[in-house]
Amino acid sequence: MPPRDEELSAGLYIQQRMLPEWRIKKAKLVGDAVRLIKPAAQQREACREEVEKVTLALAGAYGLLGAKDQGKTKQGKQAAGKVARALRVMRIALKDDKLDVALKAYLTMNISLKTLQALERLCERLSRASSGKLPRKVAGKKRLAVTEALTLMEKYCTSEANNATKGSNFCKLAAVLYGEPDADLHNQCATALRIVRKKRG
Repeated sequence: MPPRDEELSAGLYIQQRMLPEWRIKKAKLVGDAVRLIKPAAQQREACREEVEKVTLALAGAYGLLGAKDQGKTKQGKQAAGKVARALRVMRIALKDDKLDVALKAYLTMNISLKTLQALERLCERLSRASSGKLPRKVAGKKRLAVTEALTLMEKYCTSEANNATKGSNFCKLAAVLYGEPDADLHNQCATALRIVRKKRG
């Protein structure tokens, strides 16, 4: 029985059942993403490994978003609320300075705190929304892809991280992680940058 409340576990579950064609598609996605990020030579391998992990985590997250129909029921909304609370507890616990450094590194090596927070907010919206106003699966997938794309660009290519113009590498990377390289995520990327700038003052 597959895990239900953690996208990395869901991603691992999906990967174990990947068809050969899916593996080929995933390998191309990782290669395309690294080319768009353009990391420094000494960071290229680390960047590739991180993109692999992000791809896996997103696959799990997208799988969880695919179950949104069950979330329309009262029980489904209650379950989403429980997941949101669990993710919040985990996210706060991971920020605790008293947590063993090695344990924190192990727990966060395949999933970023930003992704945990994005999923937490999504579950909160699902638990509170009326049946007719549940966030669409597509919108949720786009937000997660943009969040991870921005994290990668800020870490490995700061010169491109603040450029959300149409056709920029940031927007192209978000589309690749979303799974549709030709998708126009310019508006979502621009919104993400505005939010980040507002938080940073």
